[in-house]
Amino acid sequence: MYIEIEGQTYDISIRDTEKGVTIMGQKDGIIQLAVPAQLSEGELITYLKSTPFKKLAQSDRPVKLETSTTIALFDSTFTVVIQKELLNPYIAGKSLYTNLNPKSKARLNNLLEQVLIQELKQRIGFWEEKLGILIDSIYIRKLKTNFHTVCSNSSRLTFDKNLIHKSREYLAYLCAVAVFDYLQMDDSIREQLADQHIKDWKHHQKVFLYELTPQVNR
Repeated sequence: MYIEIEGQTYDISIRDTEKGVTIMGQKDGIIQLAVPAQLSEGELITYLKSTPFKKLAQSDRPVKLETSTTIALFDSTFTVVIQKELLNPYIAGKSLYTNLNPKSKARLNNLLEQVLIQELKQRIGFWEEKLGILIDSIYIRKLKTNFHTVCSNSSRLTFDKNLIHKSREYLAYLCAVAVFDYLQMDDSIREQLADQHIKDWKHHQKVFLYELTPQVNR
């Protein structure tokens, strides 16, 4: 749902698993938030009015680092912009907004993992709302033979850390595959949903099958 407060529009995604308000991204001036289901609309509006969320779109505080300070992820390159009041990093256009300078390898790896988790949550959240399901946990770690694993019994999806270097379109396809696998969905229904909601999914499917097969057979 959408809420407009003091000239700022918010795209609100309600989730039972959220413990706090989480920024998922920003697009065309609209701030995308994941919000816990137990938070009432009145409490949410009060919260948004009293926090820096409302300032993200027009804030003059962001500090862009040197032009050479860029970061490679999602098969592209983004300029790093520091915004100290942020709770979570997010991507807007060709910039990556974060609350800390990834000047060490440890900080860089931590930032990449945060960005990947945010992207996965956003993609999985779309399918949770579309299909009326709830996935309790989303993890990332190094996987040897696949890009994702599914555990239906514990309601858990695990993704490969190296997906941070794949395109966001490819990641959207893989998240859909993970959810379809989780639901043990028939191929006909998968294709129908993919036709409706995943751009160029047949191309991504070919790439997926090509990349997966060498990992197993070589």
